Amino acid sequence: MGARLIEEFAILVPKWESMDSGSYKANEPDLSNKLHTLRNSFGHGPFHNRQICGKHNFFLAAHSQPRQSATRQTASPSRTASTTIALKGEIGMSIATQHGDAGQTGLAGGIRISKADLRVEAYGSVDELNAVLGFARSICRHPQIPPWTEEIQRTLFRVGAAISTPPEGSKKPFLSNEDVDVLTNLVHQIEATEGILSDWSLPGAHPESAAYEMARTVCRRAERATVRFIEDGGNAEPTVIPYLNRLSDLIWLFGRLIESTAGVDASLRDNSSSGPNWSRAW
Repeated sequence: MGARLIEEFAILVPKWESMDSGSYKANEPDLSNKLHTLRNSFGHGPFHNRQICGKHNFFLAAHSQPRQSATRQTASPSRTASTTIALKGEIGMSIATQHGDAGQTGLAGGIRISKADLRVEAYGSVDELNAVLGFARSICRHPQIPPWTEEIQRTLFRVGAAISTPPEGSKKPFLSNEDVDVLTNLVHQIEATEGILSDWSLPGAHPESAAYEMARTVCRRAERATVRFIEDGGNAEPTVIPYLNRLSDLIWLFGRLIESTAGVDASLRDNSSSGPNWSRAW
């Protein structure tokens, strides 16, 4: 029975992948029901029923009894790439779908747009921010900043969704005012830390804070890209800009907190440039 189910799965998934937007909308319920029925036949496992970002990345995997490792390839007439079915206790689709080879990408609802679209530039910058924050977190030894950073990274997936999902593809907001308030409260908490720098800083005084400085500049770029997208007529949830704006402030403070804890002076201002905080120091 397992071999028959695998064969059926290998037939249905390429069919799912090959649909254009029109046939996708017309046939999705029927085909989706078939795939879910097939999923239930496999049983349950840690990879059971994972669906990622619409029809193009449908991923289904399930545990089964150990069996001899093998690889089966099935070709779809509408695709040049084959779908690989690995019989190693789970079944998966390759991330190399080739759908983006012509310079387009897919949004929720089966919409295809250019990868040069301002929407893609905006949520792609958020993705880059997440990666840079991940690097900063991986080298940070401060006891509090890494868990704060990880929570922010998880929220950034919702920020990206709030930018990338067109209005017709969203049933409820991805981001809330409470998400912004979390950042604002943390900003005030760090600002109240004794000895924290509240003036111009010179990046590079400490390796860990320097990594967060890189993340801060990417955050500002993501904010600019999102503003550009909205001003060009695009739509995104109204909390996205406040969140990114507050986040760049917080990331800057992460750097200052790291330096303060390490006893490092990163102030740009020296004896030759006296004056009130945030006045000219160069």
